[in-house]
Amino acid sequence: MLLTFAGSMTNANAQQKDRDNAKTSVVKIQTTYHKKSNGKVVKEVGTATGWCWKEPTLIVTALHAVTGADKITVYKTGVGPATAKIEKVLKEADLALLRLDSDLKLVPLQLQEADPNSMGEYYVWGFPHSVFTMQGDDIRLSRSLEETPTLNNILTGNKLKDELKTQGYPLPGARILRISSTIQPGHSGAPIMTKTGTVIGIADGGLRDGTARINWAMPASYYVPKLTGSKDVVPAEPSVQVSLYSSRTIIEEGATPEEEIRELEKEAEENTLINGNQSISKTWTASFDDILGTLSEQDKQDLVAVFESFNIDMSDRMFDIYEDFETGATITIPYGENFNVENGWFYVRSADETLYSNALPFYAETYENAKTNALIVFQENFPEGEWEEIADSPDEVVVNDEAETASFTVNRISGTVSGESVTFTAEVNGPYLLVTFMVYNTNLLSDADYMKLYMHYYLSMYMHSFANY
Repeated sequence: MLLTFAGSMTNANAQQKDRDNAKTSVVKIQTTYHKKSNGKVVKEVGTATGWCWKEPTLIVTALHAVTGADKITVYKTGVGPATAKIEKVLKEADLALLRLDSDLKLVPLQLQEADPNSMGEYYVWGFPHSVFTMQGDDIRLSRSLEETPTLNNILTGNKLKDELKTQGYPLPGARILRISSTIQPGHSGAPIMTKTGTVIGIADGGLRDGTARINWAMPASYYVPKLTGSKDVVPAEPSVQVSLYSSRTIIEEGATPEEEIRELEKEAEENTLINGNQSISKTWTASFDDILGTLSEQDKQDLVAVFESFNIDMSDRMFDIYEDFETGATITIPYGENFNVENGWFYVRSADETLYSNALPFYAETYENAKTNALIVFQENFPEGEWEEIADSPDEVVVNDEAETASFTVNRISGTVSGESVTFTAEVNGPYLLVTFMVYNTNLLSDADYMKLYMHYYLSMYMHSFANY
């Protein structure tokens, strides 16, 4: 028994050493674009991740994160920087091969094939949200109905799918690894590794279904070797999806490197909301038309029909989208409303406080715990006796224990405050739970302005979801 235990410890230590060695070959990629803003030239700085392959001066990353950049700078933790040029691209898989102009003493990583339906343990090293310190996160593959899943299997019939076809990369027929963890902005090009530090995939996700992120990675052993022999022409223009895939910040032209770092750190801080040991980050701001453009045709028609039935034009409304990268949950709020933390909840409320919405994503350890907690949270916040059932609004419960997903929608009316009502929803995704509720006053819905505000809040809550994969 002692010998067995000692052997397992030795193996674990060896794997840890392999991981530590592998992460030294991962680099931060910073792209610079110049554009006019308010009559003056500003720099738009993008962040992505890359890793060394085949030679010490060759870097693999995502094509969408570097194409069209005026300058590409590569940083190794504690070393560098070096500038880089795009040497080869593989449009089918959205990959780019960069050549460094100086040696950062990187050690090439090895590739390993992975079953798309593998339940193995993997992790991703990268620089999400412009951070200057590398972060390592556990990552999981999602089972697929297809033996060889493709990008087309997870794309809905939306305008982004059409834009990918027009742009020419990645191709809808590209092979993918489906990811059941959230790939963060700035992770584009990051290596997905085994316990021993070999690379099985390249993080590439970032399209949207409504406001929820769609995640995937490109299989490394299949595509990376094709890079060196590719004859694809390097695109001249920035990717049309770069704002969804990568982290980008506008910085005034002439800013010093120290000022750039401060601006990047400031933006990351301003866009993060802390709730105890939880944090969520604002990843983008979308118009109503932006959201419609990412939905399937059926979902789009259903949503438009709702607003047309109330004769409400939502085209002038905007939405802020926040993500919890631990659970993969997306929380959407009306743009311009105050988003804050109170009593352990993320919340947003109208100026007159007649309308407010709370949200809370958390890890419940097991699927069964998540389902149970959904009901407990409802009962604790809206106890029977104080809140009454609505005759023409029955509870909606959809449970799929095999897929470990469940959803609950409950409507109640207050027994103590005239007209006060609540819509409560809970989404369960394995051990993760996202609880949201919106409190409003039905007595005020006859007012056109209040009705439009209600719809703004309602659509925001409707868009709360988990990442798709």
